[in-house]
Amino acid sequence: MQDAQRTTRCFAAVNLPAHLKDFVATEQARIRSQINSHAFRFVLPEQLHLTLLFIGDLAVDKLDQAKDALTKACENHSRFELTLSSPGCFPNPRRPKVLWLGIGGELNALHTLQESVSHQLSLYVQKQDNKTFHPHLTLARIKFEDKELSRNLSAYLTKAHEEPAFPESAWEVNSIELMRSELTPSGSKYFVEHSVLLGE
Repeated sequence: MQDAQRTTRCFAAVNLPAHLKDFVATEQARIRSQINSHAFRFVLPEQLHLTLLFIGDLAVDKLDQAKDALTKACENHSRFELTLSSPGCFPNPRRPKVLWLGIGGELNALHTLQESVSHQLSLYVQKQDNKTFHPHLTLARIKFEDKELSRNLSAYLTKAHEEPAFPESAWEVNSIELMRSELTPSGSKYFVEHSVLLGE
């Protein structure tokens, strides 16, 4: 099969440092202990990332061009600091589909970089999405509706918003990655195809 006929599923993302993945894994364990439900499918800590742009199925023969576009998108962008923030869910606690942690810190720098990435890679996006960028880390997906889970999740979110956000969770974003996604029997696995360092 020629490269022109082959595709690979890709997205652009900020990857988390190892110590923060451990930090988030601890929060996932806390959620499991407070909300005991089979409806949750938790994201593995090693797969945690902050998606900047979902590209979708990209022709393999376009992969090098997409790498060049990501490199161009990161030009003139300096490193910046982010933190983890309070949790939430999409679309709402009554009918939750996705549980996430919010992102704080230098959000202007993050949004400006995301706009640049979206612009430079627009030619390679399989399906254009006009939704407003809402930076978050996906903690878990909810596989089916469960009224008890909804009640317990609402209680967890209310309590979490009363507590201080995660003050020890700051990290420096110093690179952006083009990621490849492979679907396996145990779920999606992610691999770095290309990494671009941000300026000092």
